[in-house]
Amino acid sequence: MSRPVWKRRTTARSLLAWFAWLLLVAVTVYCWKAMNENTIWEFVKDSPR
Repeated sequence: MSRPVWKRRTTARSLLAWFAWLLLVAVTVYCWKAMNENTIWEFVKDSPR
């Protein structure tokens, strides 16, 4: 069995991967802010365990 050979990404593929990660982080932060904006934390803290 041959072992896979590591290949360096091209500049375009590297930039595409970087922007994909940036977009993923931005969407995660947006969703987190939207979720926390509508949460009544006193209600959450008062819930039974």
